[in-house]
Amino acid sequence: MKLKMTKKKLLAAIVSTALLCGVGVGGTVAWLHDSAQVTNKFDLASTGGSIDEDFDNYKKEDVKVANTGEVDAYVRVALSISFENTDGTIANVTPVADENYTVVWGDTDNWKQGSDGFWYYLSPLPAKEGDQVSSTENLIDSISPKGEAADDLKFRVDVSAQLIQAEPEDAVIEAWDVAVDQNGNLVVN
Repeated sequence: MKLKMTKKKLLAAIVSTALLCGVGVGGTVAWLHDSAQVTNKFDLASTGGSIDEDFDNYKKEDVKVANTGEVDAYVRVALSISFENTDGTIANVTPVADENYTVVWGDTDNWKQGSDGFWYYLSPLPAKEGDQVSSTENLIDSISPKGEAADDLKFRVDVSAQLIQAEPEDAVIEAWDVAVDQNGNLVVN
């Protein structure tokens, strides 16, 4: 019986020693622990653009896009040619080229219409440098109504431009579903 008591005491001593060692190691690890944090603030470059055109009540001329942003950018333009009712809503009548309006296209070597209806400027447009803003070639040299429209309709041309950063190329490839050739020019479907 005395021997069993000794084994119990020995086992209790071993367990107590193991617990003390565990607490000692855990305490040491806790005391040697350190943490650090770094916050980096990045200034992001921005894209920006404007549509430049000359317009009077009967003719829109020299339609192009300027890059006013801080990075080189690709450009695409959506054109909406319609008739407007006297209340400002779009009429259900679609204007027909050469019948209802005349259009003289600009530089068709640098602009290409995609199967999605957008007009793409094929090369990246350089970023603004100081006060110098780079612009595309004219998409439209001139567009104007032809003949007489109904008294309650006005000819309307809406131009909407989108710009996206040129680098990395994946940005334009993923966003616009286009390809970029080895020279950095867009390949449009």
